[in-house]
Amino acid sequence: MTPAQRPPWKTLGWILLGLLLIATRQSEPPPPARCPSDPGLGLSSPGCRLTAAQQTALRPWPVKDPRLYPHGVARTFHPYEVPGRRDQTETEALAYLKAHLQVAEKKVPGITRRALRVFRHPAARDKIPDPSLRAALAGLTGTVFEAAIDWVLHQNTSLLRPVVASVRWGELPPTLRGQTWPRLTGDSEILINGSYRNENPLLYAPILAHEVLHTRSIDNSLPQEVVASFAGALVYLNLLYLNPTLAGSGTKLNRTLNFEAAILLNSGRGARVGLSNSNDTEVLPRRAGPEQIRSFISDVHQDYSDMPISDGPSAAPDIEPLLEALQKRMSPRKEAPCAGNLYDEALIACLDSHLQDGTLSAPFLEPRGMVKLAETLGLQPPGTTAE
Repeated sequence: MTPAQRPPWKTLGWILLGLLLIATRQSEPPPPARCPSDPGLGLSSPGCRLTAAQQTALRPWPVKDPRLYPHGVARTFHPYEVPGRRDQTETEALAYLKAHLQVAEKKVPGITRRALRVFRHPAARDKIPDPSLRAALAGLTGTVFEAAIDWVLHQNTSLLRPVVASVRWGELPPTLRGQTWPRLTGDSEILINGSYRNENPLLYAPILAHEVLHTRSIDNSLPQEVVASFAGALVYLNLLYLNPTLAGSGTKLNRTLNFEAAILLNSGRGARVGLSNSNDTEVLPRRAGPEQIRSFISDVHQDYSDMPISDGPSAAPDIEPLLEALQKRMSPRKEAPCAGNLYDEALIACLDSHLQDGTLSAPFLEPRGMVKLAETLGLQPPGTTAE
């Protein structure tokens, strides 16, 4: 059929369809423009979209969801979930571990096989009879501190004694989540506060990451606590990156771990995570607490201000391989720039410097990963909407 032979109603139909398409395209909003290179200018530029790097440069981020944080962080009160103090069965602990691994497998292929091998390892069963604490050790699989697993199971002292003799529950003060007991035989026991029984075992993994850094130290010190606390918060951020659901159980332990992770995530100058600064301001804006927290380091100092530990350095014999393994896991060049044979201000400054210059990093410490973690932790980066 030639155009001359086409019925008039068909021609009219095509004309109307064309006009409809033109009107639809004209009504569509234009895609948001990128914000100016100075992230601060983006806040006054309506319609522009901040990149992840610009959002991280505008840290610290305030708390959006106070339900994820301990009492006192926000001005609203949300009761804690109480898990019930009882020992988990092997089946229950394994179910928690498998649920975590099923989610984490998407980011770390093969993690399930490796973690279950740790959980069922004879040395793990021997040193850690409790299945939930054993699941916590297996939960370090796929994190930047995976080297702590081998340290607990197989590392020996110079006298050929195991560095870690056992990991078990202990009756500890409420202020202590864990404690490491050096023994006269040269090895150590790691105790986890028994009041945390029946939590998701993955929440014990950051406590283990903290405590293993005390296993070869005779005297405790504030610098040692800063480094150990950094390892614990770092592991928890890593776990949340692999499995965001871990942030939401609502128990006191869970919400305290969220708080410490948020402080680390908000610390550091510019767009990088660090230890010593939060862009010269309160590390959790709009927080209800009376004292100022300016960085991850200052938060640790406040936590341990009432404890009888020294401000000076403390020796860390034989611990250097463990700190070296952590750094190599975070270094694109597999380097360990900071010597770890002494817990002192120089070690803290070294770790802080290399975190902030990007020498030590990980996917969850890059801008996109950090923004994703902010969402998981109920923080509000600029450019997002408050509830």
